[in-house]
Amino acid sequence: MKKTIIVLVVFSITFGFSQNNADQFGINSGIFPPNKSYDLPEEAIGTPYVDNEFSFAKINKSKEFYLVRYNAYQDVMEVKKNEKTKIITLDNNKDYVISLNDKEYITRTFASGERGIVHIIWDDIDHALFQKENVKLTPATKAKTSYHTSIKAKYSEISNEYYMDFGNKSLIKVPKNKKKFYALFSNSAKNVQQFVKKEKLKIDNKEDLIKIVKYYFS
Repeated sequence: MKKTIIVLVVFSITFGFSQNNADQFGINSGIFPPNKSYDLPEEAIGTPYVDNEFSFAKINKSKEFYLVRYNAYQDVMEVKKNEKTKIITLDNNKDYVISLNDKEYITRTFASGERGIVHIIWDDIDHALFQKENVKLTPATKAKTSYHTSIKAKYSEISNEYYMDFGNKSLIKVPKNKKKFYALFSNSAKNVQQFVKKEKLKIDNKEDLIKIVKYYFS
């Protein structure tokens, strides 16, 4: 009986520690939630991360700093308390603001209804422009014959996407097609188009996009 009580106490302490470790980030997802796959190819060329190294970051209004890195391929933030603790992932279905490497990453809902991670590149009181960093994985291919060469899986950065919040908290993807791009601005489309032409701006350039959005919302 005494042995059983001791085992239960130890289990409770261990479980409590694990739960608190997750709760300190406002989550209960535990280590590597089952809805995310972490079976990444070890020998792949490149990296799924914007930065391979963990960097100190603040999460929401926490006064503490945590070690964080952004997995752009899987669109998740990986977090650990320190070098000795296990990695946990933040749940994108919850609201987070992560100040990491001079960027402010947030979890938001896209117009499609899906949730994901973006970072703010411009905002005012009611509107904002966001950038989404993307990484793709090209699968490995095995040599079909002795005359062919096997190719390793490869991570590579792909074009960043931009999203706008017109004030309703839903993110609308900025189209690369000019006609669809100007249609975003409805009745002001002609004025925006004239501004872009006059200033010789490109709609797929980050700095130019910021100028366009600032002009529209001014």
